[in-house]
Amino acid sequence: MPPRSAPVTVDAVVPLYHRVYTALRQQLLEGRHVAGEALPGEPQLARHYGVARVTIRRALQQLEAEGLVVRHASRGTYPADAATIAEPRANISGLLENLITVGRGTAARLLSFETIVPPPEVAARLGSGEPVLRIERLRLAAKTPVSHYTHYVPQMTAGAIDRATLGAHPVLSVLQDAGFIAASAEQALTARTADAAIATALRVPVGTALVCLKRLVRDDQGRPIEYHESLYRPDRYEYCLTLVRGGSPAAPAWVPLAASS
Repeated sequence: MPPRSAPVTVDAVVPLYHRVYTALRQQLLEGRHVAGEALPGEPQLARHYGVARVTIRRALQQLEAEGLVVRHASRGTYPADAATIAEPRANISGLLENLITVGRGTAARLLSFETIVPPPEVAARLGSGEPVLRIERLRLAAKTPVSHYTHYVPQMTAGAIDRATLGAHPVLSVLQDAGFIAASAEQALTARTADAAIATALRVPVGTALVCLKRLVRDDQGRPIEYHESLYRPDRYEYCLTLVRGGSPAAPAWVPLAASS
């Protein structure tokens, strides 16, 4: 019997430079490096993270390409001026109006458009195993991939969508124009690691942890009009939730007011 292979972990597939880049990027965005003061040198960073200098150098190159640091050959690496750092933001959850407007300011690339038999999980969500329209798209901001969407549209609403009408518009916007109004939504937020196909599409290393949002949208009669699974690059999105005091006086509770990224 052949020896059992060791399980593949995220640490085994995410490149070292990306782990360093992610850590430094978070520190920069949180303002933990003072403007005007150089970051620790490559030898110090290499010792701190336990990696080779070439790994540190590649991480810094990535940060420089994103405009988060400025590198000077003779003086070192400095945080970029905070005013020049435009952190990409988009709303991935919240009020139904945001479900429709999420696509504004971005471009969409169609990856697939086909009718399929839904996977078991999707069939359970939609309450039917009938064929669905499956739409797979990539959204880009400033030509950089930021999110991957897989939409499943049941037969009741699939006829309202074709390649021409879809274009770069959000699916819910197209459905609304056809008279299918989103009245409620159920969603779950979790994490998922990028497989080879998703990693290639989003331009991240295989095994990168992604924000995964699953959302079922219903009309005013409670009928599912669309289900989708969205994968977001964690370096491009932040989930924020605003809570308000609610419930009865005897049993107060914190309830969501709005959520945004």
